[in-house]
Amino acid sequence: MLDINSVDVSFGGNPFLIFLVIAVLAIYSIYIYRYTIPVVSVFLKSLLTVSRIIAIVLILFLIFDPLVSIERINKQDPINYIFIDNSKSIVQKDSTEKHIKVKELLSSLNQSNIKIIEFSDNTNEIDNLDTLQFKGSSSNFENVADYIQNSEENVITASIISDGIITSGSNPVEDFAKLNIPVFTIGIGDSEIQKDIEVKKIESNEYIYAGAESEISTTIINKEFPGKQITVKLFVDNSIEEQKQIALNNFGINEIEFDYVFNSPGEKSIRIEADRDPEEVNINNNFRTKTITVLNNKLNILLIAGSPSADFSFVKKSLSQDKNLNVNSIVQLTEDRFTNNNINEKIESADIIFLIGFPNKNTSSTFFENTWRKITADSKPFLFLLSHRTNLETLKFAEKELSFLIESSRSESSLFQPEISDIASGLLKHNNSNFINNWNNLPPVLVNVLNFSAKPESKNISKAKDGNRQVEFPLILTRVVSNKRSI
Repeated sequence: MLDINSVDVSFGGNPFLIFLVIAVLAIYSIYIYRYTIPVVSVFLKSLLTVSRIIAIVLILFLIFDPLVSIERINKQDPINYIFIDNSKSIVQKDSTEKHIKVKELLSSLNQSNIKIIEFSDNTNEIDNLDTLQFKGSSSNFENVADYIQNSEENVITASIISDGIITSGSNPVEDFAKLNIPVFTIGIGDSEIQKDIEVKKIESNEYIYAGAESEISTTIINKEFPGKQITVKLFVDNSIEEQKQIALNNFGINEIEFDYVFNSPGEKSIRIEADRDPEEVNINNNFRTKTITVLNNKLNILLIAGSPSADFSFVKKSLSQDKNLNVNSIVQLTEDRFTNNNINEKIESADIIFLIGFPNKNTSSTFFENTWRKITADSKPFLFLLSHRTNLETLKFAEKELSFLIESSRSESSLFQPEISDIASGLLKHNNSNFINNWNNLPPVLVNVLNFSAKPESKNISKAKDGNRQVEFPLILTRVVSNKRSI
């Protein structure tokens, strides 16, 4: 129910003064319309006087900035949610007796401030208890937390009637804790451990390349099936590729590994499936799928440098140590000389491009513009490493695609260290738990000062600092727009 509680009008000045000015100006309007040239009728004279007074009042109201506050009270009756697990496992044994007991329990409740919702594969409000059939194929508690979170009602408590067996979705304990309402549980069903075989997860190499052997592993969880012989199969794009015979161990966990060679690049759907047993409580978790991207051999990295430099040598040496990368480079020696003349071909075959101090003073505008068009035509991801040799005037041609705005082509350089401002950025992640401190203590680098600023859509990963003094310009920027990514 929505009620208006109060209406309040306020002004930016003294209300008494405002009404005094209105009264004076109204009297003045009446006075000046006492005599008119030419003489008009009394009706027209009155109309002109009133119109003038209204205009004066409106102008004064606008000058003194009136504010009308309307306070509404949204009254919602408190409501208690009761969620009932509608899955098969609730009445698996003694089904008729438990079916009746659950309905008797729900019927005995005061229905005035209670809403009953069944959950299984989906979550639905029920008005008639006869619709409860306990035939759902899974119990998804994650849907319960989402239902409460998205509700616009005044929910004061939630109660869950279930056997507590999660067969779909994640464990929502943390989600329930964030709801800020009491959540009660009523255990029902069979307290015995139900027999089950579950494919828990699929793990694979971070980088998978066509033609190279890749490891795909899975975890099989078993309950009450120790020593049972089962077959675990690996499917790729719905075609069975490999299978293994295993004995389920007494600890309930088996780790299985498959070594597989993908023949072609692209997105692949892999599925691992374990044999089903008629005694299982849930056969819908006997398989798991995962989509992976198979790369075309190694990642091709292209470095384009405006000149030989320490930055270029460091980046190339670091990338070359990664066996999953194929590193190529093009270095500009003079205005018309390069270490590799197949520039268009190298750009075309590259997966990621590093631009290091490029363009510089030796790079012609025409060459840079042609190179840049080639890079952006295929939406190549790129990392741009500015240096004191970078020609900002020539670089302005690429400003639309960059993560920063070039404010001046004047070049002033100084030494700065990073000051990480986005500690959650995946760009900075490292196995060392103290990686943020390591970033902040890196040696200083030579930076162009007062020449550029971050675009609004860019993310500032690191600011610059001079000793203990933080400087308000970005040192590391990332930008993602549509399918274009840049650093």
